[in-house]
Amino acid sequence: MDEPIQLLHVDDEPDFVELTATYLERADEQFSVETATSVGEGLTRLTEADFDCIVSDYDMAERDGIEFLDAVRENYPDLPFVLFTGKGSEEIASEAISAGVTDYLQKTPGTEQYTLLANRIENAVAQYRAQREVKKTEARYRHLIEESTDVITVVDPNGTFQYLSPAAERVLGYAAEEMVGDNAFDYVHPDDRERVIAEFADQVRSPEERVTTEFRFAHADDFWQWIGVRGRNLLDDPIIEGIVVYARDVTERKRREQDLEQYETIVENTEDGIYVVDSDHRFEFVNQRVAEASGIPQDLWEGQHVSTLADLGILTEDEVAALEDGFDAIIGGEESQVSVEVSPQVPEEEFVLDLRLTSLQTEKLTDCVVGFSRNVTERKRRERELERKNERLEEFAGVVSHDLRNPLTVAEGRLDLAREECDSTHLEEIADAHHRMRTLIDDLLSLARDGDAATEAERIHLAETVERCWGNVETERATLDVDTARTVRGDRSRVQQLLENLIRNAIEHGGPDVTVTVGDFEDGFYVADDGPGIPDERAVFDAGYSTAEEGTGLGLTIVRRIADAHGWELNATESESGGSRFEFTGLDTEPR
Repeated sequence: MDEPIQLLHVDDEPDFVELTATYLERADEQFSVETATSVGEGLTRLTEADFDCIVSDYDMAERDGIEFLDAVRENYPDLPFVLFTGKGSEEIASEAISAGVTDYLQKTPGTEQYTLLANRIENAVAQYRAQREVKKTEARYRHLIEESTDVITVVDPNGTFQYLSPAAERVLGYAAEEMVGDNAFDYVHPDDRERVIAEFADQVRSPEERVTTEFRFAHADDFWQWIGVRGRNLLDDPIIEGIVVYARDVTERKRREQDLEQYETIVENTEDGIYVVDSDHRFEFVNQRVAEASGIPQDLWEGQHVSTLADLGILTEDEVAALEDGFDAIIGGEESQVSVEVSPQVPEEEFVLDLRLTSLQTEKLTDCVVGFSRNVTERKRRERELERKNERLEEFAGVVSHDLRNPLTVAEGRLDLAREECDSTHLEEIADAHHRMRTLIDDLLSLARDGDAATEAERIHLAETVERCWGNVETERATLDVDTARTVRGDRSRVQQLLENLIRNAIEHGGPDVTVTVGDFEDGFYVADDGPGIPDERAVFDAGYSTAEEGTGLGLTIVRRIADAHGWELNATESESGGSRFEFTGLDTEPR
């Protein structure tokens, strides 16, 4: 032994205890001996210091060695106790052994007895320390098992639970003793059971294999939880004699994995191109849509600088520069969102993309930008077609303006001369006819010039635009109720004309006290009033149809043409108050 051995020697003969202490310390330099000359003093010393062994005489005046041993065992049941006595008999030895003495040695003449005593003490202390270490290790392992977040179980070759650690109640919901004797496979989800049984059988057949698997387990609270298990075959271990299985709850991780898989599926299958760019303007990720549209495989994008797109002739240098400016604005915090329009040069196909750049928001702080690209080629083609059509309509409008307005101006002038020469009720009717003709011409020009035009698409806050239009129309005592938070994409001037025409229509047909409501619904927005309603919903958009005496019948026709130009669906129906309600759907809308 290398560790010092602390001894307590109790004997009511002072000279003998001193002599024994001297010989013991000479016999083994690791011995450190303290002495006491009575049982009472010995018990006191035990409370004051830690000892590895007690050596005691049997025949003492106050109390004998057996009584001393009984008192020691009450508080120190395992402490080595050697009865070293000059009074020996089989009766005393038997009594000492029954009381739990560690060793029994009778005093003899000569110094050899001290050498023998030293050996007995050393052996007793070595055994004591070994047992103490075993118990300490056992307690440590028991504590680790009881406090482990994993459930530690032992099952037999048939899968029957033989032991479960206390964590079973915390993780699985069952008391450990409640599950002992149950078959583990009865708790496995039916869809997983066959696989798990096969994996368990492999574990039984191949002790050297370590099985790791995951499956659904019937929790005590009546739901299926995912657990991950690791198994080790210890059937041949004389202590375990079973298969040790370590199980832990992985439900949350499986849920995150399933969510991630779902997100990946969405990202890879969306019609929008999605890509991530780092602060050095290098691609970290692109989805399959980007790879398909560009003809460049996904793995070749990673690490490439955005300028590579100009080098390959896919984008112009100006387009790449606009993208880099957008990246820097997002990363620098100057903008939360940037839109860039580019026209990638792909083989045998016209291509226009609207790129929306924004910061990549994750749990981990990054300086990355995520981009969403949408194919707006068809919209751009439609806008160009509308521009050409508008040019032709503008030519027609010029003819209408010249060939109709000029004769009307002449007629109005002649009417003024006629009023100077005579007074007739027919003249007022002629003036009314002239006014109606000029209104018709103005509406025709508006329809020809602007009805189909929607070329300058931009994001428009609907509520603000409605308020502005209300101020542009003579509304008298009418009331406006705005209940919308939509932002629509369209031609601002045409959308304003659409809204102003609907407001005028409501006032013309509903009277000066009408209430006009603009609000949202699931697929778009609506404009409604509490007027008399629409007599014929099918004819309301026909050119020339009007129930108002002063109406031209072209206002709602213009509304329909503007809606068509934006690709919107327009439906006329009855409002909740019985008035008119015009619904617009199929919009490119988004919450403000």
